[in-house]
Amino acid sequence: MSWWIWFPTGFKDMVNQWANLGGITENWGPSDDSYIYQTTWRFMVTSSGSIIILHRELDTSSHGHSSGQYVQNYYEEWVHLQLYARFSTNGTGIYRAWFNNNLFIEETNLTNDPAAVLQPGETKVNGDAPTMEVQLYTETDNNEIWFYVDDIVAATEKVQETYEVHDE
Repeated sequence: MSWWIWFPTGFKDMVNQWANLGGITENWGPSDDSYIYQTTWRFMVTSSGSIIILHRELDTSSHGHSSGQYVQNYYEEWVHLQLYARFSTNGTGIYRAWFNNNLFIEETNLTNDPAAVLQPGETKVNGDAPTMEVQLYTETDNNEIWFYVDDIVAATEKVQETYEVHDE
């Protein structure tokens, strides 16, 4: 999954606690509430402006990985975000994240497919297809917040940096 984001000046100051920029998600649960559980691999911005990857495990624990980048260093320019996920029930899963073509986190040997923990009566929301989302959401009491998005691509391999159609 690949997409470009343009952050307006002051974006960090619009974020009270966190802002979700999008990512890859698998939801599952009982048939009457199949969104109750979630495993996710997504880009977030914290209130300090730090750009992180949020990883929510199958056991619902979460942890963040810092990219070492801050949104305020990228005001008024395009930023390239990329995520890769291979879901597995047997320890061969992979998560990767790139920021401006630099791999900054890779997790391997994962059991990250919800099928590994499904209980009787539970189902995955989209079968074997994860949900890919480019979005902006934040806590409900946040200030007005926005950014531009361009060149959203779903692919089975890393998208090359030369793939772009936006015009600066």
